[in-house]
Amino acid sequence: MSSSIVVKGIQLSARCGVTERERQQPQPLLVDLIFRCPNQSAFQSDELSDTVDYGTITQRIQAIGEGQAFSLIETMAETICQALFHEFPITRLKIWVRKIRPPLNRIEGSVGVQLIRSRQPIASTDLQHLSPFLVDHLSRLPHGTV
Repeated sequence: MSSSIVVKGIQLSARCGVTERERQQPQPLLVDLIFRCPNQSAFQSDELSDTVDYGTITQRIQAIGEGQAFSLIETMAETICQALFHEFPITRLKIWVRKIRPPLNRIEGSVGVQLIRSRQPIASTDLQHLSPFLVDHLSRLPHGTV
């Protein structure tokens, strides 16, 4: 069973733009997220601790977006991705960051960037590449220590 958490329309007032003038004045941005995390037990437990709190993720995105100036939306989106992977047990993330009122003529909609990222595996679970002695004694090791 696979599921995703979707958060649409996170509002930011961010300093983002190629020119110094654009970065001086905060402008409205929107962020949409679709992410996967290990939350299968939350379906039965109904406990927030068994999933990722999207309220906390929203606050973190707002802190990043409003806390520093960026020349490129791409850099802001990548910074957000890296922070979320570092701070939350997310396995896959799709993010869309966009300026809703870009300072460009003849654009009535938004401009932005979409990134899709997956968490890199920390270690292989393929036991055939490990020493037979280690495999035989894995049960004696405390979890998280190798």
